Amino acid sequence: MFFEKELERIQKNVSKLEYIDDALIKLGFIISEIESSKIGNKLITDEKKEFEDIEQKEK
Repeated sequence: MFFEKELERIQKNVSKLEYIDDALIKLGFIISEIESSKIGNKLITDEKKEFEDIEQKEK
């Protein structure tokens, strides 16, 4: 009985980990698409400029 409950608990945890793994893979694809797109490059460039402007103002 103990082993059956423990096995069930482990299976639930594995199921959760598989779900998280799938979500991370999808997130990775989304990030790579954003980085490779012109819009993504522009957004990243704009963010870098804003950050540099803030750094300059602080100095």
